[in-house]
Amino acid sequence: MEDFESITYKYYRGEMKDYLFYSKLAEIEKDEELRESLRKLSAMEREHARFFLSMLRNKREAVPRFSVHISLLLRRLLGLSITLKILERGEKRAIESYIRMLEGNMVPEEYRERLRAIIVDEIYHEDFFEHREELVARRTEKIRDAVYGMSDGLVEVLASVAGLAPVLIVPLYVAIGGLVVGISGSLSMAIGAYLSVKAEKDYRESRVRIETLKSRVTGEVMEEEKKVYSNPLSSAINTGLFYILGAIFPILPFLFLGGNLAVVLSFILVVTAQSITSIMISILSDTPILKSLLRTVSLTVFAALSTYLIGNVIHSVLGISI
Repeated sequence: MEDFESITYKYYRGEMKDYLFYSKLAEIEKDEELRESLRKLSAMEREHARFFLSMLRNKREAVPRFSVHISLLLRRLLGLSITLKILERGEKRAIESYIRMLEGNMVPEEYRERLRAIIVDEIYHEDFFEHREELVARRTEKIRDAVYGMSDGLVEVLASVAGLAPVLIVPLYVAIGGLVVGISGSLSMAIGAYLSVKAEKDYRESRVRIETLKSRVTGEVMEEEKKVYSNPLSSAINTGLFYILGAIFPILPFLFLGGNLAVVLSFILVVTAQSITSIMISILSDTPILKSLLRTVSLTVFAALSTYLIGNVIHSVLGISI
């Protein structure tokens, strides 16, 4: 169990990282309102860092530049929407940690009121990022469609090529079989995404129409709809294209290799890509990353091994090989 000084120093470094990251982020964002807000958040985090450092006797000021550079790299790679979700998750963790620290009677009495004020600041920060995330919700929906589409393509096509590999002797035939599954799955996913988003959009429009009619009679002002809905056609295209992209990973090894080696390499590529998509899904849905990662990888392994065993049974018992 960590002692008071270790915990406090960890919080200090976390606040310093946020202070530097928000400051750097303010320099690269184009939205002037966002830039100004980030500058204010940066100044607040700087004060929080000074507070935690003031509770420590023998600790010197530290600048975690490496983690800041990593965070900035992720901003450039993942875009603003994912970055805001990551920052929102970070603020939630900070709130939970500081509340535990306060309730655990670890903090000397003279610092308790200031820590309560910092918790209030962190709640404000979380609300800020949640609000900003709403403003870019349409972009987030596109990312979510892409990630889910790619994840389905990875798993379904890996399962199909794993099942076909023991039966089809020629690796190219396995690749063609996987491609057929990929194309049909892509069309299915695109149609499903279109119908789902279209139904949700139609329902919302129906509600707005009814509420508008009611307001004419009652004179009440209709409550503003805050949720942003995706375009059905855009969602369908996005999901379908990324499904095909996911399908390429398990198919690729069979274009150059054959036998168990191609199966193993296909499996490694898919697990790697699926791990990345799982992390993205966890960030977007605000769920525990490690738990989601383990669940996703284990189910992917189960699906691939199941169909591979079925293919081997067909090949061995029925003697079918093409």
